[in-house]
Amino acid sequence: MSFTLTSTSKLEKTEAYHPPTVYLSPTKRRRLSSPHPEVGSSIQDIYNWTFHSDAIAKCAIDDVLHMKPSAAQSSSYPALIEQLLKANCLKSTEYDFYWLGSVPCRSVKIVGMVVGIQIYEKRILYSVDDGTGVVDCYHAHSKEYTSYKLQNQSKGEIMPPVYPPKPVAKIGNSVEVTGTVREVHDTRQLNVTNIIRSEVCSSPNEELLHARTVRFLHQTTYCNKGSFIIPHTSSTPQKAKIPVTPSIMGSGPPSSVSSSPIKSPQVDLKYKSSIKLRHPSRLHTHDLTENTFRIYVKHYMDNAPVTREYSDAAYDSDSAAVAQITSTPTRRSRNDQTPRQSTSCLDNNATPRPRIQPLNFGVNIHSKAASIRPLTDYSRQGVSLSFLRRVPELSLLAGKVVQAVCRRRMREEKQKLKDSGVVPSRTEKARILALAAIPLDKFAGKKKRLFQWAIIQLLKEGCLVHWDGPVRSFPETSFMETSRLWKTNTTSILTDDSNLFSATTRSISSALVENSVDDGALSDPDPDEEAYIPLTPDYLAEFVEKSIKVLVEHYEKSGKPYAGATKEGILSVLRKDDRWRYVGEWNIQDALELLQSEGKVWIIAKGSGHLKSRSYLFDIYPFAMRALYAFLLQIFHFIYATILLIRSFWKRNSAPAPQPLRASRPRIPKHLAILFNVDSAVSAEVAQEIVTESVVDAVSWCRTVGIGKLTVYEENDLLSKCIHNIRKRLPIHGQETELSESETEYPLTPPASEYSESRPLSPDIVQEHNAPITTISVSDPIPRREEPKRLKFRRRRQNQMVNKVPRADLLLCLASWRCSKPAIANAAQDLAQMYTRQFRENTRSVRGDAYKLSVDELNEILEEDDGLSSPDFMIIHPVESSSAILAPPELHGYPPWHIRLTEI
Repeated sequence: MSFTLTSTSKLEKTEAYHPPTVYLSPTKRRRLSSPHPEVGSSIQDIYNWTFHSDAIAKCAIDDVLHMKPSAAQSSSYPALIEQLLKANCLKSTEYDFYWLGSVPCRSVKIVGMVVGIQIYEKRILYSVDDGTGVVDCYHAHSKEYTSYKLQNQSKGEIMPPVYPPKPVAKIGNSVEVTGTVREVHDTRQLNVTNIIRSEVCSSPNEELLHARTVRFLHQTTYCNKGSFIIPHTSSTPQKAKIPVTPSIMGSGPPSSVSSSPIKSPQVDLKYKSSIKLRHPSRLHTHDLTENTFRIYVKHYMDNAPVTREYSDAAYDSDSAAVAQITSTPTRRSRNDQTPRQSTSCLDNNATPRPRIQPLNFGVNIHSKAASIRPLTDYSRQGVSLSFLRRVPELSLLAGKVVQAVCRRRMREEKQKLKDSGVVPSRTEKARILALAAIPLDKFAGKKKRLFQWAIIQLLKEGCLVHWDGPVRSFPETSFMETSRLWKTNTTSILTDDSNLFSATTRSISSALVENSVDDGALSDPDPDEEAYIPLTPDYLAEFVEKSIKVLVEHYEKSGKPYAGATKEGILSVLRKDDRWRYVGEWNIQDALELLQSEGKVWIIAKGSGHLKSRSYLFDIYPFAMRALYAFLLQIFHFIYATILLIRSFWKRNSAPAPQPLRASRPRIPKHLAILFNVDSAVSAEVAQEIVTESVVDAVSWCRTVGIGKLTVYEENDLLSKCIHNIRKRLPIHGQETELSESETEYPLTPPASEYSESRPLSPDIVQEHNAPITTISVSDPIPRREEPKRLKFRRRRQNQMVNKVPRADLLLCLASWRCSKPAIANAAQDLAQMYTRQFRENTRSVRGDAYKLSVDELNEILEEDDGLSSPDFMIIHPVESSSAILAPPELHGYPPWHIRLTEI
């Protein structure tokens, strides 16, 4: 805000501090010869004036916190405040406005850094710090958001969550806040009327410029001791005068500025450039790298202005325009801008050309309410390598990068020689200096290779794709209207509308003239040259939509239900065309989000998309479909849980009783294996007792059922400690037992055992090549011969017991981890030694072939019938404490080659 002063002294002070190029509005002077003193404005007029836009005071945060309320100024205006209280315009307990020195104000404008953000349901609270203090800025949500939320709540339907608006700035950003001062809990806040980032509104130096303006106002306006007089505003604003030096390459048309004290309207954010890079001529030496050049090429292709020729009207575009950087609106039209001359022909006698049409800077803003991409768009054009080489800024940057890289190589060579301590010769010095001096015939080739490298890298990163549509024609002027792509120097004095733009454009243009390569030095482009276009979501969205349709048709032909298209599925369809080889999932995600905002795709889950079509979706809102599917899913889960509950209850109550051991069974395994998994929490004594009892019971059951072989495995060799107890409690073949006279114990006469005929009587059978296992042949004990007088009676009782409980012989095998890999190693070593010994005995002079171990030989040794053979059935029995969690079944080192056909 600018203040218009009426006193002569104030005006003289203002003119002393004000630059001569910016003039304030016409002010009303009093006659110097008037002897009457000034009369200040009435309190009622001051109170009304504080609501005006001109009353917004630029100040620091410390001024906001220490401004005096209106009633505190009673020493100057006691009668006026009393008059205002009597008129019911001001309550005695409230202060409607404040005094910033001698200036009344209700609204202030501050510029500072955001140091805190708190998002609430109805507001966002920004904490702003400008170095003098911290103040909270209360920013209420927009009316559209609150009305939309209330409307959704009144319907009573299941609605998607409505997220509050995002903050306009992040922590660390510099913001410009305009708001009304209010008292909150013994402190002061700003009720925000407008908040905008300083980088967007003018320049990153806005905070420093604002601080300088505040200091100037304190020296000239806020410290006046006289009565305050409301300044008069002029309806006709004056334009600032900017001196322009005539030159061949003239600068751009000056932006028209106004020195009117009336607050200028804020420019809409959607018409402001989001990204501006430093001009290539102003880059530092350490920034001149290949990666910087790649970034600038991508920035130019994304945001370059679109030139339209008369012949381009016949082209029909297939999708939206490339995202363009928008221009800053000014009061002066740019349609009368004079075209610049070409650097290749700076001839005053050249034939004048007609005016070219103004460049079109499109706006690409995604709207969720309406369709974003127009049906017809003539602005999408591809870019070729020849076109990029003829862009003055890129050509200038390429030359700078090539020279900087050569200089770095020269410094590296010098540093290597310096570190090695070798004094370079004249030839070596000349070679090093030649690295920095690039011949003119090779300079253009190096620049071209740099352009080619940048395009290839952008293609591999998925930022560009090949283009087969209309290609941009070469510009008639080498200095195109691309100033909106680069940052410019701007200085501001006093007001927002009083801006002095420096002549950066002229310096940039002169640098382009001096450093750019003439167009005549470039070769003519190939008519079949490849063209490229930035891969933007609006361009890719059309192809993603077609890919989803292809997937839908594929599911229709195969008869499978269509449940949605994933990003991987869309990529598989797109990559059938080599143009989309380097497209990534992030590109597909952006395109799907754009299609969803247009209402063409419904995102079912993360990473999947569903095409909205009459054949596959009902004509209702997506959130209603989500609610319907969620309800159906809950019903399905309820039915499934009910079925499982009924089934488990039925099995528990109607399960048949287990059959006795002597019952006939259709399938009985000949070889049974039991794997004991002993938990480390169980003590050794308890584990041995449990394992011994389990082995004895298993042997008894196996003999009753008719199983001929039982293998018991324990990983930690616990069975070797239980062998003695197992022998005592088992009837071992070959052991004689004395019969007692009791009628309750009558030993049986064992039948012929196939194991007893071929095996020795020793319970431990250890052969040379067998696995390290312990085998025990279990059968009924052989009774002793008794006296002849009782022999007949005993045999009769024995035959009766045999008929009652038939029990078969059993081969018990006890194994541990040594039967696994160590057994294979020992068997292979024994076979190799046996082969070597036999070979030496047969042929001692001739060297034979290397021995080849076969699987059959290993199986013959490791899988003998009386050893550790393959079981038909395996039982895994855990030995754990009652508090332990049941672990999943594991083999725990059991030889895996023995369970190829085993049922576990």
